[in-house]
Amino acid sequence: MHHSLIKRFLILYLFCVVPVFAQSNTGELRLSVKDPSGLAVRSSVELISEANQFRQSYETDDTGNLFAKRLAFGIYLVKIEQPGFAPFAASVEVRSAIPKEFTARLSIAGSNSSVVVTGEETLVDPHRTGTINRIGSDVIDNQPVEMVDITDNDNRVVTVYFQLSTKLPVRQVTGRRDPKTKELNEEVTVYTKYRDVGGGVMWPFSIQRERNGEKLFEIFSESVKINQNLTDNMFTLPSNMKIIGGPKKKK
Repeated sequence: MHHSLIKRFLILYLFCVVPVFAQSNTGELRLSVKDPSGLAVRSSVELISEANQFRQSYETDDTGNLFAKRLAFGIYLVKIEQPGFAPFAASVEVRSAIPKEFTARLSIAGSNSSVVVTGEETLVDPHRTGTINRIGSDVIDNQPVEMVDITDNDNRVVTVYFQLSTKLPVRQVTGRRDPKTKELNEEVTVYTKYRDVGGGVMWPFSIQRERNGEKLFEIFSESVKINQNLTDNMFTLPSNMKIIGGPKKKK
C-alpha cells in the first residue's frame, strides 16, 4: 500500500512538472492594433518566424487586442493588412515567459510611411555578440523610423530608432536587469529638437529618459559647441605605445 501511494505521487508529480519545463522556452505576445488617433481597430494579423518555421493568422477582438500564446522564443514578423489603412509590418522579439506587449499603430492608406520588413529578417538572432542588425520599420510620433538592434559582447541589446529621412536617432530602448531583484527594467531615451551646431553636425537640444514609464530626467540645451580647440595630435597615438590584441603578422 505504501509503495503504491509513492508511485501514484511520483506519477502525479511528473504529470504536473513536465508541462512546466515544456513551456520554459515559450512566451506570449499581447498585440494591440490602433488607428492614428489611438482608436482600436479590429483586423487580421499574421505572425511569421522563419527561424521557428512558424506562420499563423489571427483576428483581433473588438478592442483591437489579441493574445498569441505559447510562442517559441525568437523574432516574429507582425503583418497587418486592413482596408482603408496602409500595410503594416514590424518585427517583435519574444525572449521571455513574461508577456510581450506591442502596439501596432496603423497609418491611413496613401500616407508616405514605408514598410520594408521581410520574413527573412526573422532568421537573424539579435543575441549574437557584437552585432548590428536592422530589424525593420515603424511609425513613432507620426514619423516613419528605421529600427536597428545593437548587441554588445555581453549580449545586451539596444534598439535605436532612426528617423527615416534624416537618419538621426530619435529614440533608444535599452533593457537592463536589476542586479538585486533580477527584474528587467526598460529605459527609453527620446531625442528631439535637433539643430546644426556647426560643420553640419546635428545635435538634440532636448533629451528625455524614462524607466518603466517613469521620467528619470530631461535635459534642455540652450547652446552646444563641439570640436573646440581640438588639434590633430590629440588623436595621434604615441610611437612608443604598445597595442594589445592587434592582428598577428603572417610568417
